[in-house]
Amino acid sequence: MEVQIGSDGLVCARCIPFKTLKIIVLSGAGLILAMCLTIEILAYVSKNKIDDSDKGEYSSSAASSTIFFFNAHMVMGIIGGVSTLLGIGGILNSNKCLLTCFNTFNCCLFWAFALTYAVVSFFSKVSDFIKLSGCSLTYDLEREALYKVASQSLCNDDCECYFSGTVSRDQSKYVINYSPTDTTMAINFQQCPSSFSSNSTIMAQLKSSENAYECSGWCTKYPIQFFNDVNSKTTSSYACKQTIENYWNSFRQILQYTSFVLAFLFVLTFGFTCIYCFYPKGDPQKEEQTKIRLINS
Repeated sequence: MEVQIGSDGLVCARCIPFKTLKIIVLSGAGLILAMCLTIEILAYVSKNKIDDSDKGEYSSSAASSTIFFFNAHMVMGIIGGVSTLLGIGGILNSNKCLLTCFNTFNCCLFWAFALTYAVVSFFSKVSDFIKLSGCSLTYDLEREALYKVASQSLCNDDCECYFSGTVSRDQSKYVINYSPTDTTMAINFQQCPSSFSSNSTIMAQLKSSENAYECSGWCTKYPIQFFNDVNSKTTSSYACKQTIENYWNSFRQILQYTSFVLAFLFVLTFGFTCIYCFYPKGDPQKEEQTKIRLINS
């Protein structure tokens, strides 16, 4: 009995011209490098913005988790950029060692984004099921607790601040008109007596949340002059509760779609890089003559 293992499997790779394959792999590496640079720049800019805005508002412990998030992205961007540069060098010089480093990075990120997609998809289904069942999610309870704290600590009638927004007819009875030259009233909500006894971290979180989501509605009591420096440029009917819900639902969908596309990109790059590494070179006729024979007598 004789079993012959030819090189047909490798020769099949010749259906893709070598130059075309090289361009495909280089394009994939270039796209990944551009993505890493974009992540690096965005994370750096966002981190600096947080550093600047948090001075005097947040304690170091309150901001540490956010800073860690952007630092992690910056480290990932650097690792990805270096690995991709090694891959480009390996492609241009046909260096399998460098290509192996590049493909290891591709493989790791494929699994990372694939798992992200699976986890987000799973929890999306769980979230939808829980909402249909009439139950409250953990983040719903946390948000309601935050509203309660805000209402108890900030939404009081003992401080009337100047208000530059539009006052509706129903709200007008709660508003007292003052002269523009009057300097006896508070201008910023930090000047209100109730804010002095409030937790500074909670105060900063409320302010940053309204600014970030461009919404209002933390304060449900009148007079509406409260939070003048935060709400003066926002619409009072644009409630933060629904805004935050919509934001995180949208974020979840974007994360789900993005992780799927990136996982697909990395697995394609991984596959084409493998083909490039083991692309058969030389005369196919001579390669076919090289066979391993197993003789079983």
